[in-house]
Amino acid sequence: MRRAAAVRLVQWAKGGTYDDAAEFLGIAPVQTHLLTGRETRRSAWTRCNPLDVDNALRALASELQARRQPAIDYQRRRQALHEWVLNIDSWEALFKGLPSVRTQTRTRTDDR
Repeated sequence: MRRAAAVRLVQWAKGGTYDDAAEFLGIAPVQTHLLTGRETRRSAWTRCNPLDVDNALRALASELQARRQPAIDYQRRRQALHEWVLNIDSWEALFKGLPSVRTQTRTRTDDR
C-alpha cells in the first residue's frame, strides 16, 4: 500500500503515467502492475475502501502542496550522506558523553 501510495503521489505531482512515477521512485514498471493488483487484493482482504484511500491521498497531496516551507530534498540528502561514516573513536566519545541511565526492572507476576 505504501509503495502504491507513493507512486500515486509522484504521478500527481510530476504528471505523466503511473509507470513513469514508479520509475522515478526506482520501482521497475513491471512491478507497478503487481503492486496495483496486490493492493487491490489487500484492500478487499482488509475491507479498505479504495475510494477512501484515494480521498486520503488527495488530502495528503493537498496538504503537501500548501506547505509554506521549502520541501526537503531527501534524494540529495541520501547522496550527501552516502559515504558518511562515524568512526569508532567518535562513536565511543559520543557514547561516553551520554548520562548514565539507571533503570529498575520489576518482574510482573500478575495476569498481564
